[in-house]
Amino acid sequence: MRKKILIIFSFFIVFSLALIFFVYSGWKKLTSQPASLTEALLETAKRPSPAELRMQEIAREHQNETLERNPLKESFAPLKSSPVYHVTAAFLYDKELSPDLKLQNLRHLSRNLDKYEIEALYSFLLTAPADPLNAELKNEIMNLLRKQTNIPESLPALLALMSEDKNIDITSRVYAVQHMAPLLESMNDENALLRNALDKALVSSSPELAVTALLAADSMSSKYSSAKDMTDKAIPLLLGRTDIPSSMKASLLQVCSGKNNPDAQALARASLPDTSVSAALRLSSIALLATEGAPEDLSALEEIMNSGNPSYCFKAAENAIKNIKNRQHTN
Repeated sequence: MRKKILIIFSFFIVFSLALIFFVYSGWKKLTSQPASLTEALLETAKRPSPAELRMQEIAREHQNETLERNPLKESFAPLKSSPVYHVTAAFLYDKELSPDLKLQNLRHLSRNLDKYEIEALYSFLLTAPADPLNAELKNEIMNLLRKQTNIPESLPALLALMSEDKNIDITSRVYAVQHMAPLLESMNDENALLRNALDKALVSSSPELAVTALLAADSMSSKYSSAKDMTDKAIPLLLGRTDIPSSMKASLLQVCSGKNNPDAQALARASLPDTSVSAALRLSSIALLATEGAPEDLSALEEIMNSGNPSYCFKAAENAIKNIKNRQHTN
């Protein structure tokens, strides 16, 4: 009798375990599936489409147009998330060291830095808090990296990343754009990733970035047709913007000088009598009219000479009047 009870009890145990396993397996399967059609669609939407997968494949195959080609591509994320220290760059974090000494130390670093030293400098570029000193240090670091005997392959990608990262202060982003032109020139304008980043900066919502990108592109326009095309395309867009500060309009007019752009001429003429604009804009306006001005501009220029303006404005206006009159006699 005892044996029979033991057998029945053992069977009950086995049956119970099997039932528990069956129920658990069913529950696991149910919870791993989307709970609704909406969730199922959302889950599907997260997956790349065949077209996106193909674009990713093309990008990987296209040299210099994607970070995939960069040996430090995988390093960018950790370098950005938290500082990476190295004895060579330790002075950058020394609160007791004066700003001048930090800059001097940077200028004396080797032109043959190794991978780990470069990573530490990259990390500072991506993680250092926003303040004027750090922006100057970042500018000097970009100078150093650009002048390495062997320019780091990932430097174009880093500059592109910095120019677009809104978590980085605007001054450092502007410096990154400034360094694109000389780096592109050292590469004979053959880095598509850097060229695309410069093109994107030209239409940035930030006027500082857009005008800086225009100056960078214009500096290469006499040498490379792609830079000239960028410049010519960007000028009317920037002249049409209402958010460009007076001081930056001065740089914009400098680029426009000699291009006979009617909008640039209109801006210059409107700026001459406006005493609220920056001195730089008034000087750029006078300079543009010196090369493109017409006889009808003479009275406004003479007014500048007769209204007690600073001597530099007086001399610029005097020169512009001479140029316009000379063109009058020549024509």
